[in-house]
Amino acid sequence: MEWFDSPCYRCESAACCSHLPLFSFTIDDRRDWEKGASLLRFPDIRLGLRSDGEFRVYLGRTCAFLTGDRRCLNHDTPRQSKICMGYSPHTCWYKRAFHPQNTDLLILLDSVRFAALEKGITWNEAGEVDRVADWEVLKELTAAHPLDIKPFRERERAVTDTPTALLMPPGKPEKREHWDLVRFRLGFPGVFLSRAGEDGEPWAFLISSDGEVPSGDDLATGVIMDPFATGNNPLKSSLLTWEGLNRREGI
Repeated sequence: MEWFDSPCYRCESAACCSHLPLFSFTIDDRRDWEKGASLLRFPDIRLGLRSDGEFRVYLGRTCAFLTGDRRCLNHDTPRQSKICMGYSPHTCWYKRAFHPQNTDLLILLDSVRFAALEKGITWNEAGEVDRVADWEVLKELTAAHPLDIKPFRERERAVTDTPTALLMPPGKPEKREHWDLVRFRLGFPGVFLSRAGEDGEPWAFLISSDGEVPSGDDLATGVIMDPFATGNNPLKSSLLTWEGLNRREGI
């Protein structure tokens, strides 16, 4: 299929190319809640609440290979990941879930909306979730606060009191499909694969706050957010970029 004949070309939001899914979690206690709040401190991280209670974490940056006229530079080439190649534009979940008038599938959250959401949660004495309000109530609580999210390219460079890097360990890629997921994620600005050093620490995706390749000095003086608390140390690791991976794969 030619790109200009694809439904993706006629999509106005291009949400699947501007919201990189990172991981999902549920909130069962106060510790989970604090983890969600801390993630929203990181530039371009967005949370999406599904109607089944699952929180999805997205990186709100547009794929580096999507042009201003919504054309994919990797479409129908060996550089295109199988994730993109196999995704059906005719039954696109993103187009429905990220439509501004449709909150039946997903509620997008920034830090203000996330705080407002707590009004719909009842906690027990142990700090565990006792009851959650109905979906319609949660929609009302969040709709009272318009989303205040600046596009990645339009916001100012991260200031010194924001985290320098976010770590998200995936485990060492071993299968072909693991490397395909790596290629897909490395196509988004500021996403790198931090390889384990000699000490045997897990591999991790490293997301820089300003989208640039972080240097050792930046990481030494900045803040490293690790929501999984694995103790990864990117200073002892080498960073793999999209270009580096494709050279490795011979593409």
